[in-house]
Amino acid sequence: MAKELLYLQQGKRENKFKRRWKTHSVLDIKGRRKMCYREISLFLDMYSQNQDEYNKFIDLFDESVTEYRNMIKDIPDKIEEEVVE
Repeated sequence: MAKELLYLQQGKRENKFKRRWKTHSVLDIKGRRKMCYREISLFLDMYSQNQDEYNKFIDLFDESVTEYRNMIKDIPDKIEEEVVE
């Protein structure tokens, strides 16, 4: 997958790729995470055969990002609890 992403980045710099499907994501992502999100969603765009399939991949990707954020949000609390005990 890393080689594919490097290929996509190079193609993007050279304007070889155009998005075929519209993204309906509502995530609020900033900075380097937004760049990564765009690269992965471009990969999903190229892989998808139609808008419906792309929407399903984006929904799954967004859900994964949200679940990861929730998991990370809980980690500092657990660390503090272990230190206090």
